[in-house]
Amino acid sequence: MAAKKKASKKPAKKKSARKPSAAFMKPMQISAALAPVIGGGPYPRTEVTKITSTPYRLALLFITLIPIPFAFTGRPILIIVIYTIVGSLFVPFLAGTLLYLNNRVKWTAPVPRNHWTTNALLIVILGLFALIGAQEVLNAL
Repeated sequence: MAAKKKASKKPAKKKSARKPSAAFMKPMQISAALAPVIGGGPYPRTEVTKITSTPYRLALLFITLIPIPFAFTGRPILIIVIYTIVGSLFVPFLAGTLLYLNNRVKWTAPVPRNHWTTNALLIVILGLFALIGAQEVLNAL
């Protein structure tokens, strides 16, 4: 019998840390309207886009807490109705945008296309929202 050769294990290559592009590292100037809330200094884009950043957390706090006082008025006021409509349109907008961007847009660098199951799920989401929206419109008439 021939002796089996042991496979020599090579040490794993260390991955080099990815460096963000220079445009991404450029400081982001905060608008005058937003400056009183989060501070006026320029923030690095890497800090603004983190989910632990102050601007991100304040935005979440804002969209969470603003509707609460209006919930206790006893009747839906216009701002709650608008807030609900805009919020409910976000999911179908996101599904449509993902379908378009991941399947139709020509990127400068190779980008993997959506798998057929992902496309099917996004189409089902759009279909359900269209069906429910149509039912709501018909019930309102």
